[in-house]
Amino acid sequence: MEHKVLETRALTMRFGGLTAVDHLDLYVTEGEAVGLIGPNGAGKTTAFNMISGAYKPTEGSVIFQGEDITRLSAPEVCKKGIGRTFQVVRPFGALTVLENVMVGGFVHTGKTAEARSIAEGVLRLVGMDHIANRKAKDLTLPQRKRLEIAKALATGPKLLLLDEVLAGLNPTEIEEAVGLIRKINATGISVLMIEHVLQATMAICSRIYVLDYGKLIAAGTPQEVTSNPDVIKAYLGDDYE
Repeated sequence: MEHKVLETRALTMRFGGLTAVDHLDLYVTEGEAVGLIGPNGAGKTTAFNMISGAYKPTEGSVIFQGEDITRLSAPEVCKKGIGRTFQVVRPFGALTVLENVMVGGFVHTGKTAEARSIAEGVLRLVGMDHIANRKAKDLTLPQRKRLEIAKALATGPKLLLLDEVLAGLNPTEIEEAVGLIRKINATGISVLMIEHVLQATMAICSRIYVLDYGKLIAAGTPQEVTSNPDVIKAYLGDDYE
């Protein structure tokens, strides 16, 4: 039987009269890569903010590895094993690549040597060990995106939330990033990703959820979702084949 690493039950977020996320039910099984797509303003990042503890939901619950974590703070959720990236990447510019990743390592240890060892291992995994001593402010956009993933990986996640890590990349860079995400997923880390680059999402994810105006309008395999009339109407456009 598949073991659910994450489950949201009727997850709802209201800001005044606006319902940003409306009774969202989704799940991710152990070792799975799942996509969360939809138009801008559909509520995707709001959902991530609730899952990661940045927002407290108005209603509903977040279950992680069988435990209700709905009311935990973001640092507590991170310690439990949920790592996340942010859409707008803001590395610590004055610090080196290695030092940036060490910050994530300190989630589970107070020892500098241990945090360094964790960071070095992560940099090898993401292929940034050769620029470990470069200042983060001197990195290109693709490198910053990769560093953002590395920082999240250093927290030792069982589930990685990726928020538009492919945005702004050219086709070659996207291909490289897709390879990296698959590699991370192959180590057993579950992935839940928000992404507008649909081909990439379909290449990585076994299942996709589609949000529109905060409501779940479709869920299924990439093929099922992209041939769903509601999804074509709301998100893909009538020209989509």
